[in-house]
Amino acid sequence: MNSPSPAMTTSDSDAPQPRWIGVALLVLLLVSFALRAWDAGQGLNARRHFDERYPLKNISGLLLHGELRPRNAFYTSASYLPQTAALAASQWLFEVTRYEPFAIYSQTSDGYSPTTYLICRLINVLYGTLSLWVLFLIGRRLYSPGVGLLAAAVLAAFGRHVLSSSEFKPDILVLFLVTLTFYWTLAAAFRPTLRRFLLVGVGVGLGVSAKYTGIAGALPITAAVLTEGRRDRRQWLWLGLAGVASVVTFVILNPFLDVVFESISYLTNDYTVRGIEEQSNHWVVFERQVQFLIENHGPVVAAFAGLGVLGLLWRIVRPAPEDTRERRLGSILLLSLLLGYSTLHAVGMTLFQIGRASCRERV
Repeated sequence: MNSPSPAMTTSDSDAPQPRWIGVALLVLLLVSFALRAWDAGQGLNARRHFDERYPLKNISGLLLHGELRPRNAFYTSASYLPQTAALAASQWLFEVTRYEPFAIYSQTSDGYSPTTYLICRLINVLYGTLSLWVLFLIGRRLYSPGVGLLAAAVLAAFGRHVLSSSEFKPDILVLFLVTLTFYWTLAAAFRPTLRRFLLVGVGVGLGVSAKYTGIAGALPITAAVLTEGRRDRRQWLWLGLAGVASVVTFVILNPFLDVVFESISYLTNDYTVRGIEEQSNHWVVFERQVQFLIENHGPVVAAFAGLGVLGLLWRIVRPAPEDTRERRLGSILLLSLLLGYSTLHAVGMTLFQIGRASCRERV
């Protein structure tokens, strides 16, 4: 294995951080949590977010019928098991204290009280807030504390991030886990060891255990080996072992693989059929991803993202005099995550989004 150069063993994160950065970050996280918690408290029923019913079906199977086998695997176990544990604790408190706000059941059409929706959503609020903190750590690690703070502030201001943090769906959890896995990937790429590679593998397994799109977490570590470790046999071995660790982690959390394969088969067939009906193809999928960015976030955000990608490319091709080898590698890994998943999604799918009508028929 090639020994790392001095540039690969130093980091801006080792430099003292200005005190105001820490204060500003704390304020940002508290305000972000409060805003998302307020939004999560609106419309505490089944009518606000359609997709909340899918993880709730699995929660019902566990709490009401004692079924370990999930009703569906459209969203995998990590997306609802923490909420299940929190709801069970709340119901136990109700049975002990008879304090009505702790009760998770009601006489409504879906059988769940507002407490249920509030608990499930607040856990996602926590995930969303943590994702901002991890993004700050990534920015600080690669560039500077100021860049990390700016990155966290920009993400916190995205309306989609606020919405995903306040609804009971795995989107924000998988964002948090992929971001966390990327942070672990930086350590594995800059100072490769078997332990760090295995940790990345566990992170990927956790991400896929939240939502299948969590596979995106595997792209940066692969890019790291291809970029810096392609001549190092140990890193190829460690990458394979990281893959094994991700599979083992997923299977431990999702032991009923027949349900997983059934749900994947249904989703794949549905995507294929509707892709044919809409005369879509792989290129159309990539084009619609760009359209989605523009239509749902606005042209300003789309332009901001485009400039960010161009800036990363420029930083990689023409690094600044102060850029270390570590910083350049980090920029490559960041670009591999930003563009790699979009490309992977377009290559693997012929439809950008699944329609709700087909989901209603299935569930």
